[in-house]
Amino acid sequence: MAIASYGNRFVQVYMKRERRLYLFEFWQNGLCLAEGYISHLVPVAQTIDLWLSSECSPDDLVDQFPFIAPYDNSTFKEAAKQVEKRWDFYCSDGEFPELQTFFHLAAQDEVLSQLCPYTSLYTLRFSRCAEFPFDSEGMPDVTPKAYENYAFSLEKSKAQAITLPPDEGEIFVVIINRTQYVGEGNATTALQLVKSLLPPGIKPIRKHGQQ
Repeated sequence: MAIASYGNRFVQVYMKRERRLYLFEFWQNGLCLAEGYISHLVPVAQTIDLWLSSECSPDDLVDQFPFIAPYDNSTFKEAAKQVEKRWDFYCSDGEFPELQTFFHLAAQDEVLSQLCPYTSLYTLRFSRCAEFPFDSEGMPDVTPKAYENYAFSLEKSKAQAITLPPDEGEIFVVIINRTQYVGEGNATTALQLVKSLLPPGIKPIRKHGQQ
């Protein structure tokens, strides 16, 4: 996979080697707006140049290049509504008071707010899909410092933690792969750690079963 980006737009290009077929997606503000496929590389370069060097709309792409079609975002919009409801629930519910500071901060973040939140053993986790079974493989988790021993078993002496300056306020522990300690700090520091650990090129949430 290759990615070309400029500003709030980018294009993802995939290649099926056995058929020498180029598949590509046109993204803006974290939302896929158009897609296409063709066996020749030159038209791919032309579409990428137009998308990144101008403010053309998806319709403009479709009009100029017949091998491009609008991307159906109806399932994305449905999933996005589910995620928004989950963030609203966690931010307004008093069942997890120790996580409230982080909930409110993450819900306002343009990246984390697009992922589906769920909790397990006092820990906040992030999923790529909006419904069960959740997809959180390789994603970071956040646990209140007071509950770290309940949430997971970890030998910090063997962990290569990120060195951070002392923080004031409620402290949150950030882990990855369920048991690997990364670091800890207040809500702002924990948010920065979480975002630094997100898989590269992570896509917005989806309905379960979508790729």
